[in-house]
Amino acid sequence: MVVGLVTLKHIESMEFHYVTAEEFRQILREELDAHSKNERIKERKVFINEALKRLGVSDTTLWRWDKEGYLPKHKREGGGGRPWYWESEIRRLELGLDCENEGGPGDE
Repeated sequence: MVVGLVTLKHIESMEFHYVTAEEFRQILREELDAHSKNERIKERKVFINEALKRLGVSDTTLWRWDKEGYLPKHKREGGGGRPWYWESEIRRLELGLDCENEGGPGDE
């Protein structure tokens, strides 16, 4: 499958590229990463209960993903407070951008 893509950074020159679906996913992943880094200060925190509902996985799966580094939890310095995930991390999983197969890592 080939996807046509006009990138935002090239919109003035209207460069148009044909890319495969996998190349498109990689470009989208990179754009989301860049955007996330720039917007992290304003980005919303997603706490564990909401992440469980949105991703449709068990707390054991979230724990395993944290231990494997697939979806690490964030905590305040000093360790106090509730752990969270960034909205962009949850959104990426909802879109399936990090999944190698349809069911995601470590299917339940």
